[in-house]
Amino acid sequence: MPLVTTLPTWVALNAADDRSPTGFVDKRTKLPTMAGGLNLGDYFDLTEEEANRASFLDNGLLHAGRYRRIQVDPNANPNQIDVGYMGLIPVSQLPPGGGRDALNVITTASTTTAVFPMGQALSRVAVFLNKITPGNYGFIQELGIATIRWGTSSGSSGIGSGVYMGTFGTTTTGGSGMIGAVLETPQPANSLVLVLLNLPVVQG
Repeated sequence: MPLVTTLPTWVALNAADDRSPTGFVDKRTKLPTMAGGLNLGDYFDLTEEEANRASFLDNGLLHAGRYRRIQVDPNANPNQIDVGYMGLIPVSQLPPGGGRDALNVITTASTTTAVFPMGQALSRVAVFLNKITPGNYGFIQELGIATIRWGTSSGSSGIGSGVYMGTFGTTTTGGSGMIGAVLETPQPANSLVLVLLNLPVVQG
């Protein structure tokens, strides 16, 4: 899906932390307003230039890829919602068991979480772009060139090496559930690293 100009991209994608799925609230009641052309689950592919222009640079530079409007689960751990952390959609939440919007409600990771696409399909992965208050709405990245958080116990890995789900939403050099390949030599201990994502595409 190309960039939709009706989306309220007057805010940067990696600075959204909204109380309404549309990004708009009533001025008096502060309740969500269903207007403006943005809905929960909307996703769109951005070129490198478009992603750069939709970036709040204090939270990093966004790159070419697919972005999705999501809600953060009210019970998610706020300490794991920040630039580069992995968010998850448990398989038990996916259709047909999940509700209509289940694909677009993201939670945070446990200490050990197996992920697509390596056969242990317990969770679908998304990349957080910024801090989002649990229960609020924002954007995640699910394809393309993403900034991920390197795990605190991970060693360095060469360009092109596989990236795997680590603990508490970070990534590591090995394990199960490869999510992509590194595009730069990772630095140890919680650094942010560019990765080419290799995740399943879901049109939810």
